[in-house]
Amino acid sequence: MAGPSSLLTPMSGEPMSEAFDKSGFFQKETLSGLAPTQLTGPIAKMFAQSKFPDAFDYSTMTTSLQLLTQFTVQALPVFHSLFSWSKIRRAHELDNQGRNIYVFPEPLDNLSADQRAWTLARLNEMGEHLKFSMGCSERGPEATCGPRDELDGLLGLGMRGTGSIISISDDLYQMLVNSRSDASDIIGQQTGAFTFATTILHELGHAAVFASAPWDHSSHEFYLGDNGRSTEMGFEIVAWLFGGALPELEFNCGPPGHLFDNDTNQYSRVQKRMTLVEWPCPSRGLVYQFCGNPYATRGDDKTADILWNTTFLDIHKMFHDSFWNDSEIRTKGHKALFFDRTTGYMFVPQVTSSKKNRKPLLPHPDEKFDIPAGYWMDKHGLIRKKVDKLAKIEMSKTRKVELQIRVNNIVKTETMDKDWMPLTLSEKAVAWRRKVSSNIKDKAEKRRFR
Repeated sequence: MAGPSSLLTPMSGEPMSEAFDKSGFFQKETLSGLAPTQLTGPIAKMFAQSKFPDAFDYSTMTTSLQLLTQFTVQALPVFHSLFSWSKIRRAHELDNQGRNIYVFPEPLDNLSADQRAWTLARLNEMGEHLKFSMGCSERGPEATCGPRDELDGLLGLGMRGTGSIISISDDLYQMLVNSRSDASDIIGQQTGAFTFATTILHELGHAAVFASAPWDHSSHEFYLGDNGRSTEMGFEIVAWLFGGALPELEFNCGPPGHLFDNDTNQYSRVQKRMTLVEWPCPSRGLVYQFCGNPYATRGDDKTADILWNTTFLDIHKMFHDSFWNDSEIRTKGHKALFFDRTTGYMFVPQVTSSKKNRKPLLPHPDEKFDIPAGYWMDKHGLIRKKVDKLAKIEMSKTRKVELQIRVNNIVKTETMDKDWMPLTLSEKAVAWRRKVSSNIKDKAEKRRFR
């Protein structure tokens, strides 16, 4: 029996610029063969019904909490790192507010049976001192995490921090409730449950730091290993799980929508596009700096936000036991969760957290900044994946250029001060002979003066 399928076709979007409208970034996705959710796995003790106040209908959250439990298991290498307090070290730099930054160990690719048991024990201990609450937010569907009172949330197993309270905004909870209102809208149900689960996973990253680090968190920050790109641990754990990008709902789509279920002959009620936001995201840094929140990044600074189109099938597969029981998840681990970056576009970084006024950025064709390896940009600014053959040709060209540079560095003549011209084969041979002759003379001189 054939599995679900997806067909992407360009569609008109909000008029942003002429080049952007021609790029085809906005796409309609026609889906066929979607299967209802079938998750029968357990829910972690830290997400038990007793952890939530009566304002939450626990049955509404069941599917999302089952998915969240699976995400938590796949993220065990990150939690192992965050609980390894004894191996933490201090970084050289400070954050934007002059606070100290420390570095947790780099997450391991695979945990041994003993490391896995050690991590699960501390994750359960963190869960014993974790509570959830209903909160209000002016910024829409979100959640926040804060440490509990020290006497109320003191942890065992050598963990030197405290428990946490995760406050779920009424907007986030209502989004989940609304996503379940139409039993025939599989797309809407699974999109809502996925968004709820990833939002809580983000807060678990903060909760793990609160549980592990005994210091005043208003004056200290942390990187996730040597490859961690920012001190925002919530975004770091989500980006680690999904391959360096954040799956988020962006761009309001007017009726009828952009996700069409071919089997039910109807559009999903989902009015936003699930995109991948390349991490780290310059807009996040601007927001943190504007609000005065502690924040730091390292590595090559990105100059633009890169948003990627995805297929809903990358989310749909996670709502079935067959995916979590498959050999791929056992062999690849969290890499099996990576989304396929289909096409992308650059957007101007913005301070406002509102996602309604995104401004597309069309750089000069000769400027290739921020474009990930293996991708190229067409004349309309759309970032596309290179086919394997083109990628190999590009790598071959790169090696030839590197060889040419090596030869030019050997030739110590005036040619480096003039306009660069490729060397002929005979010129290359002369260059090598000069180099060898020079080495022989140097050795002879050294023997002479011994």
